[in-house]
Amino acid sequence: MIVESLIAAPVWAASHVIPEGEGFAGNAARQGWMLLLNILFRPILLVLGLFFSMLMMYFISQLALSGYTMYHSSVALSVGTTTGFFAFVFGNIILIGLIVALSHKSHEMIYETADNVMRWVGSNTKPLGEAQGEATVSRTYASPA
Repeated sequence: MIVESLIAAPVWAASHVIPEGEGFAGNAARQGWMLLLNILFRPILLVLGLFFSMLMMYFISQLALSGYTMYHSSVALSVGTTTGFFAFVFGNIILIGLIVALSHKSHEMIYETADNVMRWVGSNTKPLGEAQGEATVSRTYASPA
């Protein structure tokens, strides 16, 4: 995005002389101002998204682990039996799947925050592309081999 703005900067500067539209820049230069706003604020929004993502992951994982300890204490009574063994193994598999799903959803919050805030401001820039990469990783590990 920064390289794109460096290439487009002279054209954007020239677009300020077109007197159409409202304001000092007019409609022709509005897109350049939105790109500049995007370059300046997106890193800040990504860091805020990371912070909120970590907070969400912490609280939800604490909730999941407290539920797991209650489950584990009830299964511990029947560990010596075959049913207890399978309950323990499959309970752990379910917990691991839950934590992986929560971490993927929590990770989405990082870039979704930046994309949504920039969209609310009026910038129609494209998303960073993490959604497609995250979906690819999710499909890779969720699909049967």
